[in-house]
Amino acid sequence: MTVLFARGTGEVGNVGLLTGPPFFTALAAYLNETGSISIQGVDYPAKVAGFLAGGDPAGAKTMADLITNTLTTCPKTHLTVSGYSQGAQLVHLAMSSLSTSTTSRIKSVIMFGDPKNGTALNGIDASKVMTICDPEDDICKGGDAILPAHLEYSANAGTAAMFALSGLADVGITSARKVNGVDGIMS
Repeated sequence: MTVLFARGTGEVGNVGLLTGPPFFTALAAYLNETGSISIQGVDYPAKVAGFLAGGDPAGAKTMADLITNTLTTCPKTHLTVSGYSQGAQLVHLAMSSLSTSTTSRIKSVIMFGDPKNGTALNGIDASKVMTICDPEDDICKGGDAILPAHLEYSANAGTAAMFALSGLADVGITSARKVNGVDGIMS
């Protein structure tokens, strides 16, 4: 399994702190040593100007290139593409630049605090997409106020991990662990 993740505005590193690492921890816990996971962050500036522009264009190109390279280099990997806040904007932009033959090979897309909440993704079946937006999150309503609800998506890491892993059930990945109160048994 491979996860490409774009952090939110102002976060450090290439996966941030608020959402990416808790999501990866939940994935690892649910994999329960029955499979491997590769994680790659999207290296982009993550500045406010990029958010206000609807997502950093260079970051979106980097994400699109990572998707293409991953699917070319590892054609059998179960690819999950994910982003938080401006990172979710990058997901939208990257998908719109890719061919349907490429996007159709993505197993799941998970967006946290998505400013484009509810907007369809080019070439991705809606059943493969999970958008996690708190009703109190102004960013998810198209606003720009950073309220507490926008900073608490780590609480959804277990749910997001189970969604990402649901595509792996066909290769025997199962887990009986619980993460953040979410049962890890897949049906």
